[in-house]
Amino acid sequence: MATKSAVKKSTTSNNKRTTATKSSKPAAAKKPVASSKPAAAKKPVAAKKPAVKAAKVSKRVPAYDDISQKAHEIYLKRMATGTPGNQDSDWYQALNHLQASK
Repeated sequence: MATKSAVKKSTTSNNKRTTATKSSKPAAAKKPVASSKPAAAKKPVAAKKPAVKAAKVSKRVPAYDDISQKAHEIYLKRMATGTPGNQDSDWYQALNHLQASK
């Protein structure tokens, strides 16, 4: 505790010294600097056009039975050719095929 108070006292005494050494002259007023370039004329701002929103393309979801039938066709073809895959990939492939065709 004693060291903290000693540090505070020395800090305050240092502050007094620095304030005592400052000159008492008033600050000189700064003159505005004249620019060598003439002021540029403001360009007229064109009115902003309203943003055109892109039309939302909603994909029609095919009926469950249609997807199921197409997935079964994909499954049969996959089994005949020996292509690796599973029922989920067949389902998503059928869904994508039906959405693209309509």
